[in-house]
Amino acid sequence: MNHGNTGLIAVRKAGEVLLKIWTDCGGENAADVADAIRETGRVPGIKDASMLATVAGFGCDDCRIVVAWSGGTTCEEAEPSEVFKDATASPCYGRAPADYRETVDL
Repeated sequence: MNHGNTGLIAVRKAGEVLLKIWTDCGGENAADVADAIRETGRVPGIKDASMLATVAGFGCDDCRIVVAWSGGTTCEEAEPSEVFKDATASPCYGRAPADYRETVDL
């Protein structure tokens, strides 16, 4: 459900997108989550990213998805998709724009 304030946070390390957090609500809090991730100085795991998002009000459990690229250690994909590699693309809706977007470079 889109409440008009979607949000996307992409976390990159050495220029490679390793984690994305998307929400259909609470997107206006993207900067708070991005700042919290920057403060840690590391790419968070899925549980930590979800917790940071929850604390900041970046989406609710029904509207938020956290996707991480594990570097090819799973059988599903040997390489991340072009959509995942694109820091501006939603992991859910492809190139659909987010109302609020942050990219964290670590």
